Amino acid sequence: MTERFCREAGFYPDFAFEGDETGITHELVEKGLGVALFPSLLSNERLHDLQTAKLKIIEPHCSRTVGLVWHKSRPCNDIVKSFIQYTMKFLEDKKDQERKNGF
Repeated sequence: MTERFCREAGFYPDFAFEGDETGITHELVEKGLGVALFPSLLSNERLHDLQTAKLKIIEPHCSRTVGLVWHKSRPCNDIVKSFIQYTMKFLEDKKDQERKNGF
């Protein structure tokens, strides 16, 4: 996805590091070792304490789809139903918070 977004913006990134642990990635950026793209949903208090700047990408439009799947022939018990409800509420609350904060 990152490569596609960069290509749409007219450049190809020179990757120095790739990772999926947000905290470590942000710490590398804080140390001056590049920039990082990450979903705003991954922002948390630990990351707010780092000396990094956050920018919203306006163009190209960058988005991702988050999915929640389960086996359709297995019945959902109360725990699974609670998890689904919690996840949907969490994502909606984050989306509302982003709209409120301009991100």
